[in-house]
Amino acid sequence: MKEQVEILVADDEQEIRSLLGLMLKNRGYTNITFACDGLGAIDVMQQKSLDLAFLDINMPGIDGISVLKHGMELNASCFYVIVSAQSDLHSVKDVIKAGARGFIVKPFTERKVVDLLGKFEQTYVDAAQSFEALFKSGAI
Repeated sequence: MKEQVEILVADDEQEIRSLLGLMLKNRGYTNITFACDGLGAIDVMQQKSLDLAFLDINMPGIDGISVLKHGMELNASCFYVIVSAQSDLHSVKDVIKAGARGFIVKPFTERKVVDLLGKFEQTYVDAAQSFEALFKSGAI
């Protein structure tokens, strides 16, 4: 399953992209695309059907919330996670309202990423099982 998951990691900090990429690869994910700014992230979103996306809230050009909103228009089923150095309640509420399913505060721990991946994996498996049940029932 993990080798089929399409992932985007968008952050203007090379260290964060590398760290998240390494954490994802260590968990068995291999289809990871990286973007260093908001425009690059949107470009990836238009080219790929993403399952999981990590978006920095503060990127050059287009900020993460705008990228998230654009992504929701293209693919609302993607599991969007906002990465931010800001952890104030207003920021968290804004990203959840915009459609994010997760929020990671920098600096983050591997445990936090693993917890979010667990939440994503359960969502992904549930969706696949629902689709299979609909298919078997003849509804689709």
